[in-house]
This record gives sequence, C-alpha cells and structure tokens, in this order.
Amino acid sequence: MITGLFLLVVSGVGEGEISVIKNNTGVDTYNSKTIVSMLKKINHGNRVVHDMCESLEEKYSYIVGSNKPSCRYNVSYISDTDILLFKISEPIREFMLTEKKTMCKNEKLECGSLTVIIKIIDLINSAIDVSINGNNIDVNIELIEFEVLFDTYINALNNVDVLTNITLSRTKSNLILNREKEKLKIQMNRYSVWKAGDILSIYIGEPIKNTLTYTGDVIGTTLGSALGSTIDGVSPSVSMGIENKVIIALLGILIFWRR
Repeated sequence: MITGLFLLVVSGVGEGEISVIKNNTGVDTYNSKTIVSMLKKINHGNRVVHDMCESLEEKYSYIVGSNKPSCRYNVSYISDTDILLFKISEPIREFMLTEKKTMCKNEKLECGSLTVIIKIIDLINSAIDVSINGNNIDVNIELIEFEVLFDTYINALNNVDVLTNITLSRTKSNLILNREKEKLKIQMNRYSVWKAGDILSIYIGEPIKNTLTYTGDVIGTTLGSALGSTIDGVSPSVSMGIENKVIIALLGILIFWRR
C-alpha cells in the first residue's frame, strides 16, 4: 500500500501550457498496483487520442483560423510522493466531436473510430475525476468499470467489423460496444478459470501425481526384488526373466491398491 500521496491533476490546454484543475490531499491509502495499472492505461489512451488528433486534417479559415487544437501528448506519472494525472483537454474533445459528425455524415469508417476515441477521452477523464474525489480509488475505478471498458474500446479500434457496424448504425453504437464489453468479460472470466486450474495443477496436482508415481515405483521395485529373491532362494533351479519380475511387481501393486 502507498500512503499519504498528493494528487495533482492537470490538463493540457495549449502548446507548452497546462492549468491546475484540482489539488487533493484527501487520498490516504490505495493499492499501488491499481494506480500503476490506471496510469499505464491513461498514458496508452492519451497516445491513441494524440495519434488520432494528429492524423486528422486541419481546416483553416481567415475568420476563425485553424480548427485544430494542439494535439500535445502529456504523460501521467508518479514523482516521489506526487501523482501527476493529465486529463485530455476539452478543445481536443470538441475537435474530435466535430470531425466525427462530418465523418458519420459521409459514412466513412473514421466515424466509428472517432466514436470510440471520444468514449476513451470521457473514460480517462472520468477515471481521473473519481480518483481525486474519493478516498478509495480501487472501488471507484471498479465502479466505473475502467479496466474492462478501456480494453473494450482499445480492442474495438482494431476491429474493422465493429467500426463498420458503428458507422452504419450510429444510433446503436452504445449497444454494439456493450456487446463487445460483455464478450470481453466472458473471455476474462474464462481466463481466470483457466489460470486457477493451471495453479491447482502446478502446485497441487503435479506434486500429488509425482508423489504417487514415486511411491508406486518404490513399491513395485521393492516387491519385485523381494519376490525375485524369494523364488530364487526357494528353487535355485528356477530362474525368472526380467519380464516375469515386472509382471509380478505390477500384480503386487494392483493387489496393494485394491486393499
């Protein structure tokens, strides 16, 4: 557990410019794995949004100038006892939303991509908000389903079928993404079951199997040697081959286990 950390939340609003949104010293304890995982996803999402912003064509007019905001990529990180979280600025979201309307009107595949990108922006900013407004980050992140929703959106960006369905059925985008989220949940649950099975097999099943195999080998070898020595001692003229000794040993093991 990490204790007594100070969260500084900032938002990029221009090239080389940041503004402080809120300082919060009320976060006392939380799981370090949770915050590290969240920071990784926030940074990943920030990169995805940055790349999409950079790829969109800038439109310029003499009256309003460029319609494209700074697509600067900011990294959230931990510095000593401070956590710096960079929200994705509202001008970028507005730019994406405007471009989305144009793409959807023309039924271009970017309509689906931008729909998902906007959801990533809202999810990241929501995760930062709940992190600074509550003492229990673990629970709050779980309540907004940050992990599963983030993975769902990132996977959707690489799924042409999903993006096509969103583009052609814009009013059903939430339904399509929720369906993908449920599929991912099922896969994650299956993975958890398989992982638990592997752990049981490695730490319980394999040792028991090895113990029984070793015990059986010892008993078989002992019985085989004892029976062979007895027969050799009773009738020196009778000799037993190795095959017969193995058969007798196996019979001895079967009799032992049946008792």
